Amino acid sequence: FKKGSTFLDVGAQTGYYTLLAHSLGAKKVISIEPDLNSLKILKANIALNNLNNNTYILSIALYDISTSANIKSKRMKLIPNDDRFSLKNSDKQEIESNSTNFLKTQTIRYDDLKDNYLNTKIDFIKMDIEGAEFNALKGMQKMLAKDKPSILLSIHPQKMAPFKHKPDE
Repeated sequence: FKKGSTFLDVGAQTGYYTLLAHSLGAKKVISIEPDLNSLKILKANIALNNLNNNTYILSIALYDISTSANIKSKRMKLIPNDDRFSLKNSDKQEIESNSTNFLKTQTIRYDDLKDNYLNTKIDFIKMDIEGAEFNALKGMQKMLAKDKPSILLSIHPQKMAPFKHKPDE
């Protein structure tokens, strides 16, 4: 990570890496966090540190298709509306009954985002999205090829199984 870089924090949660990137001299940070509970804390942390002018927050989930999704709020697990995803019957029943254990969100491909502040070169990506990393990376292939950013990737092998992916992929 170099001073003056643009940092993409995918799965920003409450903002630890967002704040760290700023402390290391990032010129711009784009924080992506779909969980509304974490988002409130993320926004508060950004405001407390006077970082509103060069931090952009998106309340979405990155994936390789645009679709509706649910987040299991207790475990921060993304559950996309995607036939490729294996959903446990108990989770399916809770979603169908509109349980408060699940929050609604949207997934989108990074390469489909058209916002002006995303038209900047991405220098560094931190990604920790509870098993959906492979899908999110597939959804940002154009940007990855063009910008060639450094990537800090956190994977959870057991959380990749419902997405039908394995760590070696």
